[in-house]
Amino acid sequence: MSERSRNMLLIASLALNVFIAGGVIGGGYIWHTFGHSWTTENRRGVRFAAEYLTPEQQKTLRQSLSAARKDNVPLADAGRASRTEIARLLAQDVVDPVAISAELTKARDADFALRTRIEQTIVSFAESLSPDDRKALVDGLKKRNIILRQAPAKKE
Repeated sequence: MSERSRNMLLIASLALNVFIAGGVIGGGYIWHTFGHSWTTENRRGVRFAAEYLTPEQQKTLRQSLSAARKDNVPLADAGRASRTEIARLLAQDVVDPVAISAELTKARDADFALRTRIEQTIVSFAESLSPDDRKALVDGLKKRNIILRQAPAKKE
């Protein structure tokens, strides 16, 4: 290897290392400056709506939701199977709108039944809370856009 090619390789290596170091330092600066809030704000699961409740209450909600999920596996499977069938029907050479519509109805019904049961689980859990704790749960549900949607921001 000639001295010129070694120098070019050294310059390319230095440039790459400076680029990587800058990325790491910049990422660390952003992480430090803006905190870790973006990781907690983007959690959308129902269990995260209870973040303002006590750890015991959060555990009770998680257990209730887990039991509801286990009890409703057939509904989730039915919805998943219908969506798989819809994809298969749409990929065929000739589209059968009647069959697709029937599968869409099956998927919609399974999803609606599953959502209804999850919502009933949340309502049953909320019944066991004090009024202040229920308010905290409502705030969490609104913040996470679960069941209770936030009003859209007004445009000026």
